[in-house]
Amino acid sequence: MSYEPRFMKRALELAASADAAVQPNPYVGAVAVRDGHIVGEGFHSRFGEAHAEVKALDIDERLAEGCDLYVTLEPCSHHGKTPPCTDLIIKKKVRAVYAAMEDPNPLVAGEGFRKLKNAGVEVRVGFQEKKARELNRIFIKNILQKRPYIILKYAMTADGYIATCTGDSKWISCEESREVVHRLRHNVKGIMVGAGTVLRDNPRLTARLDPRGWQPVKVIYDPLGEISSPEFHVFEGKGVILTQQEKYLDIKGFRNYTLPGGFALSGREFTEVLWKEGLYSLLIEGGAHTIHILLEAGLVDEVVVFIAPRILGGGLSPAGGRGVPKMEMARPLKDPVWRKVGEDIMLKGKCHDVYRPH
Repeated sequence: MSYEPRFMKRALELAASADAAVQPNPYVGAVAVRDGHIVGEGFHSRFGEAHAEVKALDIDERLAEGCDLYVTLEPCSHHGKTPPCTDLIIKKKVRAVYAAMEDPNPLVAGEGFRKLKNAGVEVRVGFQEKKARELNRIFIKNILQKRPYIILKYAMTADGYIATCTGDSKWISCEESREVVHRLRHNVKGIMVGAGTVLRDNPRLTARLDPRGWQPVKVIYDPLGEISSPEFHVFEGKGVILTQQEKYLDIKGFRNYTLPGGFALSGREFTEVLWKEGLYSLLIEGGAHTIHILLEAGLVDEVVVFIAPRILGGGLSPAGGRGVPKMEMARPLKDPVWRKVGEDIMLKGKCHDVYRPH
């Protein structure tokens, strides 16, 4: 049987149904096919639990023998939290493996394919690879750079403002856009805002599409200790507080990190704290000062902007700062994607190539 795109499409759909509970592992989907029909499928749903290939091959031995396995990432060949998937594939006597991409993890990096080929399994790779890489952009940066993947998200009016002159920002974007944001929250390990946003908006910073799904850790940047009470919604749950103050509020479920004086989220201490806390991906949701600092420091990997068909005529700009004097100095967003969401337009683009350290 030859490769059929519909089965890889299904494997990618399965992989995308996972949430941030998988991280720092990759998002992987797998489909077992026999005689043109799917006989088993699965996806990696939580770090430390069974991999997608194991779930897809949890079928009768007679169905598994001679079947084709479609998988979005090279099967692992090393012992980690679970045994090597290559051993199971060989044991089940799978005929062929069709993979979207090679695993960038140096512990695998083609070794899984070599092991399968040496056992007589047909291996072909490179199907819908661009989609597979996009799906695992967080994993790729984590494994190659040992740094968190940082996403900047904001909503603005057609004339480029994120709030009115009085600071009112509810709601710029439409309900459909806010649903997309909640889906994004389910797929990051943490959400970060500055003290100004907490004081002004009193946000909850929760992902509300699936109450039983992954809930991100809350990260609060309050360098000056402006927050003087624990009675804000954001302090419900678990989180991290970044400050310059030697003494700060003792809030249950939150860990305080006192960072060096003059710290402006641009030093290595910031990403080191995130990594230590297991925050392998972080969504930045404001405010303007926090956004400006992170953009200036070059720490943002991806930008997601919702542009609403509204005109304010003045107000608060997204990133603040003095800006650059010439258009040729503007930061380009790579691989931009435009998409209509309700009455809004969503723009998504990359600041960096995760395969290249920056």
